Amino acid sequence: FDYILLDTSPALGNITQLALYASDYTFIPAECSFLGIAQIQDTVDALRELAPISNKSKLGGIFLTKHIKNQLVTREITENYKDHVLKSHISKSTEIEKAHLKKLSSVEINKKSETTKQFTSLAKEILTII
Repeated sequence: FDYILLDTSPALGNITQLALYASDYTFIPAECSFLGIAQIQDTVDALRELAPISNKSKLGGIFLTKHIKNQLVTREITENYKDHVLKSHISKSTEIEKAHLKKLSSVEINKKSETTKQFTSLAKEILTII
């Protein structure tokens, strides 16, 4: 395989730590909330702890989810992690919630929506990094 995506829970249990250890790159989806800030720092700390035993796992970037422009927490994340925050973000959207409820992707809900464009932009940006 060229790419394998491991989508783990935000809790840093054994499975998440093993995924971090096995990964070449880690991309952190960061919910624009104060809890999201803590989860970013926890993941960054876990990557630092793994560095002596796994020198291949790198922080590929942080992408913002439930993004609301000019929100205080959004600015705080961007300022604190400016070297790692990707340009692409996923805005807060009822479309995403509909997709979750129907167990569909945003593309299946609406191929031309702003949300679909944001996910496409994020995928392209990640591909330029890896």
